[in-house]
Amino acid sequence: MPSYVCKLLLLSLCGLMVACVTTPTPNRPAAPIQNKTVISGQSNTPADTATTTPQQEQNTDISPAPDRKQAAGATPLPTHIPYRDSSAKFSRLAHWNSAQFLPAFQAFKKSCARIKLRPAAADLHAKYPQYGTYGDWQEICERTGIYSEVETHARHFFEQEFSPLSPNTPPKDGLLTGYYEPVIDVRLTADSTFTEPVLTRPKTAALQNRPRAEIDPNASDVIAYGRPIDIFFMQVQGSGRLQFPDGRQVRAAFDGHNSHKYSSIGAVLIRRGVLTRESASKGSIERWMNQAGPAQAKALMNENKRYIFFKSETIAAAEGPKGAAGLPLTAMGSIAIDPSFYTYGLPIWLDTALPQSSIDVTGKATGLLTIAQDTGSAIRGVHRADLYFGTGDAAGQAAGRIKHPLNLTVLVPNHVLRPPRS
Repeated sequence: MPSYVCKLLLLSLCGLMVACVTTPTPNRPAAPIQNKTVISGQSNTPADTATTTPQQEQNTDISPAPDRKQAAGATPLPTHIPYRDSSAKFSRLAHWNSAQFLPAFQAFKKSCARIKLRPAAADLHAKYPQYGTYGDWQEICERTGIYSEVETHARHFFEQEFSPLSPNTPPKDGLLTGYYEPVIDVRLTADSTFTEPVLTRPKTAALQNRPRAEIDPNASDVIAYGRPIDIFFMQVQGSGRLQFPDGRQVRAAFDGHNSHKYSSIGAVLIRRGVLTRESASKGSIERWMNQAGPAQAKALMNENKRYIFFKSETIAAAEGPKGAAGLPLTAMGSIAIDPSFYTYGLPIWLDTALPQSSIDVTGKATGLLTIAQDTGSAIRGVHRADLYFGTGDAAGQAAGRIKHPLNLTVLVPNHVLRPPRS
């Protein structure tokens, strides 16, 4: 899931940081290898722009939480990350031994499609030559074919081919949040319940750049109609699956916004005294809107002048929505990062905490390997990431409990470790 829009940081309480474990480096195993259409012909949107536009809206609608203050400039971001070499390999990464690696391996193989198209001599990131060149990574991509898509081989791939590289930047403000792809019921025509249109991008900038309150079906083509709260939160996430009464599904993929600043409606309700910071959540906002009625709910949504436009896409097998890298996201294997410090395709180890049940908001100290494949306007900072949880209600509930401390470690090919450019 992409200026991306911003993401819905479905918030919970902070968790704990972690301890330390080690892992041996096993031998490499030998193994085998391994469009979209517009519904009703109504879309007037141009070609796919996912490679330049992030996928999710500002990821906190439910509360004006800590990541909002970063956007306000409370702590200036560094202009670069000083890196140190890590000769101890993975022994210092807590929970490496107990982590799952298959989602990251599957996500990395998708990133290779993008990496292979880049000039071999170009740096992966202009500011950080220590990440290596695209040629360095193209060599690694060629070797993915040696490994099968099974958990054991996925672990061996990363242990054999990479070394950890950590930023010498304290993770005191590190934050992990989560996002997902909602599935929402829609209709082809409006009725008394399904009143809110899912709109394509307007043909003119004048129509596109209106504030939310001034955008209606006359501005562009309608893909479908849904419940106002569902469409609003789909805009916050940046994409969603539209489910019609006959069981047919299409993806509403991010296709631009109206350039107005994002505002949290959760923050509005907190300022009004309707909710507290602790009680603010997607569920509590939805309950308030249902009780307040359509007119007041619409007025609340209009407090956020930002508006997201979509294009209709067919859903290929079990593929997730495209992130800012233009690739389908992998549940628990893809993250959104700050492109000022990282680049798409980088394997990134998350030292964090993850809830273990539907009532757990504190979480358990955990390590997780992911691939940078997305970004968002709320994702800013060295130790800042948004984890993609997948599609549907269960993924949304899990993502909604994530708001935990985070420390990032980058993995780079073994042979590219070198001092940063002065």
